[in-house]
Amino acid sequence: MESANVALIKGQIDAYNRGDWEAAFAGMTADVEWVIAREHPAARTVRGLDELGEYHRDWQETLPGLTIEVLETDERGDAVLSVCRLRGAGAGSGAEVGVEIAFISRRRDGRVVRVEEYLDADEARAAI
Repeated sequence: MESANVALIKGQIDAYNRGDWEAAFAGMTADVEWVIAREHPAARTVRGLDELGEYHRDWQETLPGLTIEVLETDERGDAVLSVCRLRGAGAGSGAEVGVEIAFISRRRDGRVVRVEEYLDADEARAAI
């Protein structure tokens, strides 16, 4: 049986896959921080729901039909690890794209305050 924290994260991912941004960002603080993987060319920390929405809309434009499949979860204290597979099609080429990515969602007082992206799932497992 999964915990409430894991269920929240999976619910947010399901909402993201449906294109329901409001539900996808529910449970996050207004000043949430999203740390983009350091290997990404635009690596930085996104702050706040507005900037986070822009970041994810950019991904939807780059990879139309982008979906996230949860492959594995782990919970340690107030942190939830989600190892996922992103799938989409390149906007220009239509070529299918798939990449494994891991997220660590950190909570405080029942709300997500920080999400960290990792392109190396083992690195994320060690970080949690």
